[in-house]
Amino acid sequence: MAAEPGTARPHRKYRRGTVALALCVATLILGAAGGTFLVAPQLKTAEQAAADALPPPARPVTASVEQRVLTEETVLRGIISSGDSTPVVPSAALAATSPVITAVPVTAGSSISPGTTVLEANGEPVFAMDWNFAPYRNITGGSRGPDVVQLQNTLADLGYATSLSGVLDPLTQSGLSMFYTDRGYTAPVAGTDNALAASGSGAKISGTVVPDVVADPETSAPSSGGASLPAASVVLIPSGLHTVTQVLPGVGSYLAEPAQPLLRLNAGANIAVAVLDAGTAATYAAGDEAVLTDSRDDTEHPLEVSSVGTEPMEVPGVGNGIKVVFSFSGTAPAPTPEGSTLLIRVTLAGDPEPVVAVPVTALYARSDGTSFVTVAADPQAGTDSLDVTVTPGRDIGGWVAIAAENAESLPVGSIVVVGMTHEQ
Repeated sequence: MAAEPGTARPHRKYRRGTVALALCVATLILGAAGGTFLVAPQLKTAEQAAADALPPPARPVTASVEQRVLTEETVLRGIISSGDSTPVVPSAALAATSPVITAVPVTAGSSISPGTTVLEANGEPVFAMDWNFAPYRNITGGSRGPDVVQLQNTLADLGYATSLSGVLDPLTQSGLSMFYTDRGYTAPVAGTDNALAASGSGAKISGTVVPDVVADPETSAPSSGGASLPAASVVLIPSGLHTVTQVLPGVGSYLAEPAQPLLRLNAGANIAVAVLDAGTAATYAAGDEAVLTDSRDDTEHPLEVSSVGTEPMEVPGVGNGIKVVFSFSGTAPAPTPEGSTLLIRVTLAGDPEPVVAVPVTALYARSDGTSFVTVAADPQAGTDSLDVTVTPGRDIGGWVAIAAENAESLPVGSIVVVGMTHEQ
């Protein structure tokens, strides 16, 4: 029987409501399950949370044992100074007159040799001579003896006319006169040996009587006049060419003591000097090569470390620290003026040949003072870490030369531990 139009069918509405209710229940169940899955991983015990907070396990940082030349260049400032100095002192004859210094024609850096005028005393020149002994009298016309022989040898070496008779004869006097003239002076003229102004006939200023040299009268006729050489006009220097490193008396000062130095001469070649802190100085050794740049003429000069001090000290011109002395491989430049320094580049080299070396951080020390490196474990090869005793050498540029007690345990290429890290 057909239903009347507009009449509802209750059983269809009931089915639709049931389906909707089922869908809602299913959604709630699935949502709860999903929430459980999302929350569950975040739920940890206190022990798990503490374990997760710990850093990752430490693992070794490694490096290879290498065979290499250990070199490193460092830069420092230094000065050029004179080598060991030799004092030039006045003769007894010069000091005895207590003269006033009226001129000093030489300065620090001047070169002097036999015959050089080094100063003027009371207006008279004083010459440097490389004689075995100072004049013990005024050498005047007719003087004979070993002091005259020294004078004649010097005149001959300098190219002046002279005899070699041991007597101050006219020929020698003419050479002596020219010697004075070439230096801008007039040779003094005195009487014979019997009328000496300073010491008198036969007086010996040194206190030592030196016998006269017997001259040939045919070739050495005495002369009572002509050029003479006062004993006070000579100071002694070593043989050869020298550089003045210091001029001590100033113009206007008096000379009264025979031991009072007039000049200082370099007895050795000029040297370069610098100072370092103790840590850096410990890496230097005699023989290390260096180069000095002379900014005065833009030249470079090879150097070599001569010595390294052990205790800090004040070094004039460069300050306080461990003193390092360099020698020049070639001709040394002139000393630097006060207040100026020059650049020195030092190449530190333990050995020109390659050596077995490790980073300094790979070197460890035991309580007994011995050193060792640790060869890293190799899980793939199934080997454990191994401590190998070594003897360390020079430490240069972050690397240290080593000699293993058991070389077979530490071949080149071995992996050694230099530290530990927690980084992943």
